[in-house]
Amino acid sequence: MKFEIIGYERVKGEKSRKTGKPYDMRILHCKDLTPFQKSADFGGNKVETIAFSLLNQTPDFVQRLLDLDIGSVINVYYNRYGYADSFEVVIE
Repeated sequence: MKFEIIGYERVKGEKSRKTGKPYDMRILHCKDLTPFQKSADFGGNKVETIAFSLLNQTPDFVQRLLDLDIGSVINVYYNRYGYADSFEVVIE
């Protein structure tokens, strides 16, 4: 799915309420650029919050993720469980 980054944040913690394990996440706030059929009940843009874990990732992946800036356009790929798994920067 294609997105434009409109904001981001980094969230770190010692203990997740859900798993009890430490977490380190990069949260991307994005405008959805994927074409969809608009209806009379819809106006504006679709937005989505996408979370990427920074734990257990390669240093290259973490650096590419942290280098993303507002206005970057990315394609996001999801795993079979529905979690964001990887991304690529779209050069337009």
